[in-house]
Amino acid sequence: MTGRKWFVSRSWRFLRWGGLAAALPALWACTTRSLEPPMLKPARDVTTTFQETVNRDIDILFLVDNSSSMKLSQNNLLRNFPVFMDVLKGLPMGLPNVHIAVVSSDMGAGTGTGGCAGNGQSGLFQWGGPMANCPATTDGARFLSNVNGNANYTGDISDVFSCVAALGETGCGFEQPLLSVTHALGADNFDKNTGKPQPPGENQGFLRDGAYLAIILITNEDDCSTPNGANSDIFPRQNDGSNLTSTLGPPTGYRCNVVGHLCGSPPAAPPIMSPNGVNDPGDLSTVVPLDNCVSNTDGRLVPTRDFAAVIKALKPDPTNQILVAAIAGLYPDRSRNAPYSVSWKRAVSGDPAGPWPEMVHSCVSTDTSFADPGIRIGEWVKEFGRNGVLQSICDSSFEPAMRRIADEIGRVLGPKCVTGVFGDKDPGTPGTQYDCVVTDHLLDAATGHTNDSTVPACAENGGAHPCWHLDADNTCRVPAGAPAGTQSLKLITDRDGMAPSGLSTTINCSLTVQI
Repeated sequence: MTGRKWFVSRSWRFLRWGGLAAALPALWACTTRSLEPPMLKPARDVTTTFQETVNRDIDILFLVDNSSSMKLSQNNLLRNFPVFMDVLKGLPMGLPNVHIAVVSSDMGAGTGTGGCAGNGQSGLFQWGGPMANCPATTDGARFLSNVNGNANYTGDISDVFSCVAALGETGCGFEQPLLSVTHALGADNFDKNTGKPQPPGENQGFLRDGAYLAIILITNEDDCSTPNGANSDIFPRQNDGSNLTSTLGPPTGYRCNVVGHLCGSPPAAPPIMSPNGVNDPGDLSTVVPLDNCVSNTDGRLVPTRDFAAVIKALKPDPTNQILVAAIAGLYPDRSRNAPYSVSWKRAVSGDPAGPWPEMVHSCVSTDTSFADPGIRIGEWVKEFGRNGVLQSICDSSFEPAMRRIADEIGRVLGPKCVTGVFGDKDPGTPGTQYDCVVTDHLLDAATGHTNDSTVPACAENGGAHPCWHLDADNTCRVPAGAPAGTQSLKLITDRDGMAPSGLSTTINCSLTVQI
């Protein structure tokens, strides 16, 4: 298992070259008439990047939390996976060339109790829970494949996935989903000579060099990934005598909050002791709300930015080739007005020092499934900017979440649609003179450098190639409920010959309303 030294050295190498994308500014157009107050017209820019070459290959990895209390959420996923597939099948060119794999959150916790012995399932692709008895693939792979209509499974892909993803809830309660997906894809083990990721042997063949990559997490607790995997000192050992007065508190999953989160001002770890004193075992009604909670980056857990950096290193153009999503506990969960809160419960073993701390669930679904605030999960997703999707695991149905994630995959694959109420940079000329700037980015695979060049509008250069124009296209649809005047137009770049491999195009348009 990968150790702490690798995460520190390798992630720093990638972080040196990365930068956070600046938030898109809100622009305000101002016109002034004599003797009248200025009138402010709201406007915004939209910036979207598209791949120019047709590529319909996408590798989709699902991380399914298989710890206790996840059964209802797993059932919700399985019920709504067909919605996900129906959206992909309904894309303009039909179902993309997909690889679909499932991995669990169980990376073990050394000799810990509660199903945590050893290295757990070690990021290996799962083929159903112990009682699933799923049919084998025709090529022996541990993932589903459907490329140009050639499938390695029989029957409907949704039915096969429902068998594969039914992992049960006997996995380790110290969930390490970010470490699991990183190890599953070989992002923690790049070959020094080839620069290629080296996933476990059982996972070989899933990750394709030129394919897009989508990672989808389904988990109801926050990530607890450590630099040393299952061998971290934060995990309790069987019969080690740990209790309320231990450095990290009693031997429960709350330890992941103690080492993984900082709250308040000045920032501090969530409390272990009840504010009523260690010798008060009876007060179980105390709730302590905390605010301004963020992940702790002191190294006891792998920083989420490091995980994002090595995942991005899997692709030469991660901004356009990687999409991540999480159906998890949200923080902050503004829709439910649920703060980050700690309460206390009776000690499992009759600990004489007092009650044990536990998290107050950030949300509870109508089917009684629940989640705790996923601070680290949320921060990891946000590292991917526009290509990061967060949805609540406490929604009564995952249908909207699965549809949203599939729609985002469709956006990444194309078509090249720009949606909004467009600004007109020359109202005196008939028609709309789109206030847009188009830039080509050509990646040199040999050097890793990208060369940028501005593409003129066809209306302004007489149609000489290369040039761009926006046109109506039935593959670009206006969302339901969009403001009056909204258009969804397709960016078309006229070129001499086919677009070269490694070419992407960014369009920045001034909009009066952005969708």
